[in-house]
Amino acid sequence: MALYLPLRLAFVRMDLKLVVTDLDGTLLDARGHCPAANRCALERLGELGVVRAVATGRSPYSARLTLPEGFPIDYLIFSSGAGVMRWPEGEVLAAQHLDDSTARGLVGLLSTHGVDFMVHGPIPRNHEFRFRATGSPAPDFVRRLERYAGHASPLLDGEPLGQVSQLVGIIAGDPVRFADIARRVRGASVVRSTSPLDGSSIWIELFALGVSKGSGVGWLCRHLGGIAPQQVLLLGNDYNDLDMLRGMPHAYVVANAPAELLRQFPSVPSNVEAGFAQLVQRVVLGDSMKCVNHKE
Repeated sequence: MALYLPLRLAFVRMDLKLVVTDLDGTLLDARGHCPAANRCALERLGELGVVRAVATGRSPYSARLTLPEGFPIDYLIFSSGAGVMRWPEGEVLAAQHLDDSTARGLVGLLSTHGVDFMVHGPIPRNHEFRFRATGSPAPDFVRRLERYAGHASPLLDGEPLGQVSQLVGIIAGDPVRFADIARRVRGASVVRSTSPLDGSSIWIELFALGVSKGSGVGWLCRHLGGIAPQQVLLLGNDYNDLDMLRGMPHAYVVANAPAELLRQFPSVPSNVEAGFAQLVQRVVLGDSMKCVNHKE
């Protein structure tokens, strides 16, 4: 059982201008739904003039499969920071892609090390990808292919890559193997993610150099006129959130985060206990958030 800091003692009111939360495993519950209390908290933040952003590994297409029309956020930091979008208009404000030489080098690296991988196309249609699998692809890789049937095709030998937003390699939950591959990467950012499909496989996400959720948050802060770190509240749950949480004065994780993250950051109740709403209520709203009209 996770050990929580006493909420009323651990959290203080702050001059808040921006709230950023991860999506899967953080804002959403185990079924992939947003608890009513979390939605209420987002709505109250909007009423107070606080900017609300979701920072996710999902593409815009995938995010829209989960976030219903009218969902109360202002910005989507998507594909682990490779892009920033105004919500719900869908206007892409920032996008970064791999250069062709680096992308081809990464294809060679993953192929050499026997990794099943996908090569994603340009933003905002970066849910479309080509793939290359070993003779015995990882079950999680197969699941992802099935989920994106109609948006995926095999990567043929010698085929031009075109514009590439990211590569995603999928391996079993082996941190040592991940670290060995990551240290061989040149000219690109490496992001470790726990698979949202099976909850255990490791996704090796490769982006243009400098891309991370942290870079996406930094871009948004500048875009909004220079929001200072102490005016930002952040909540995450996995390794791909580390770059946006580290060094920030108001960074938290939910109780379902890996033990390594729970040792580094203060925690709030889990995603199935609407930890996001509890964090917002104590830090920002006090006892003023009464979601009497928000039933599960």
